[in-house]
Amino acid sequence: QRALRSTDRKKAEAELADYRDHLEDLVVERTDELARKATELERALLKEKEVNEQQRQFVSMASHEFRTPLTIIDGTAQRILRRKEGIDASDLEKRVGKIRDAVTRMQGLIESTLSASRMDAGKIEMNRTRLDLAALVNEVCKRQQSIAPKHRIEVDLSGLDRPIFGDPKLLDQVFTNLLSNAVKYAPDDPRIRIVGRIDGADAVVSVRDGGVGIPADELPRMFQRFFRASTSTGIAGTGIGLTVVKKFVDMHGGRVDLESEEGMGTTFTIVLPVDLRQDDAARAEPRVKAGPKAVAG
Repeated sequence: QRALRSTDRKKAEAELADYRDHLEDLVVERTDELARKATELERALLKEKEVNEQQRQFVSMASHEFRTPLTIIDGTAQRILRRKEGIDASDLEKRVGKIRDAVTRMQGLIESTLSASRMDAGKIEMNRTRLDLAALVNEVCKRQQSIAPKHRIEVDLSGLDRPIFGDPKLLDQVFTNLLSNAVKYAPDDPRIRIVGRIDGADAVVSVRDGGVGIPADELPRMFQRFFRASTSTGIAGTGIGLTVVKKFVDMHGGRVDLESEEGMGTTFTIVLPVDLRQDDAARAEPRVKAGPKAVAG
């Protein structure tokens, strides 16, 4: 009987040791899990802080972007009123042109902001139709040229000799954003070069400028919302235009390629499938490249 009690005791001690080991394993496991969750929470908080800071910067930039054209409109309108009795037709045309340019600038900002909002809500819809991409890009170029008369927008779309299937409204905004950026970020180089061609099953349009360029280490972030290159300091902007461009091109089953060299200029190349019925999902990731090819030539 004494031997039986000894056996029971050893068995209980063994079970207690196993349970203790199990508890230690649970403690280690829970500790590791808590550490992982703490790390994830810290990352989430840092991300949230970064997003909040980006949104704050966006609100600040958007407010500035709105104030500038509004100031132009108000100031020009007041000058017209002051001189309404003696203003001649050419002067009136010039001042009204300034007002229209300012309105166009505001419309572009509003459209980009609304597009970003609609993207968040999943409310961007494609209305595909057979369209003449060369005519669409030409119209965007003419519109931008009237807004930026000091720049020289050179266009060669002779290679775009086939229609494509796409949404003209979305593609208009894609090329409007790219042309607007090309002008804005090349204040000291008036030459903007637009070239289009059909390459196999794709329509390819490149927009080149000889402006401030983008540092190589910042290229992968250029399509992130609110992100702006360090070389854009002092140049008004919201940091949402390229996000909209990439989203709309992705919706067409295409891609956006980016080449740039700091201080030498930037080239954006839009690649769109001629026939959207093809499966082009693999195109969606943009290609970015730093190098001298970005120089307008």
